[in-house]
Amino acid sequence: MYAHTNLIAKDYKKLARFYEKVFGCVPVLPERDLSGEWLDRATGIKGVHIRGIHLRLPMGSMESSGSNAAETGSETASGSNNTRKGGRGGGHSAAPTLEIFQYDSLKGGVLGAGGERGRSPADPGFGHIAFTVDDVKAAVEAVFENGGSAVGERTVREIPGAGIIDFQYVRDPEGNIIEVQKWAE
Repeated sequence: MYAHTNLIAKDYKKLARFYEKVFGCVPVLPERDLSGEWLDRATGIKGVHIRGIHLRLPMGSMESSGSNAAETGSETASGSNNTRKGGRGGGHSAAPTLEIFQYDSLKGGVLGAGGERGRSPADPGFGHIAFTVDDVKAAVEAVFENGGSAVGERTVREIPGAGIIDFQYVRDPEGNIIEVQKWAE
């Protein structure tokens, strides 16, 4: 079962707020504040300290973008409450989440078993994350209003066997790429 996508942030609180406001993601408590020898072993990083949060992803059609539900305590655009505790023991969500973590102490890559330096679990970024929305233009405007920017232009294209996609690549405030998309038959 798919569990989560991890995004390494410079400022996890600010980045989480962006995804809450623009896409209606919902915090899954508790927030994480992790350190210790066990985590050093798991990550291969000596003296590591991680802070962060999981966000439940919107699972249905979004009626609007740019929901301010977390501030108002109202429901998000996807119709769910603005915060919740994890469902499966230990604060895990029953549905996949976006895990936004911030590593407070980074001193280079991880040493592999052979002593070679390689990618670290703390290395920033990923390819991109995609959200399906009801209105691509409105979602892109919400991205801009909340500190994001454009990567390319809005494009509509038929994908044989899949349908017609209306999409645009944008960046969140930390530069991570998001695909905002809407599919039609």
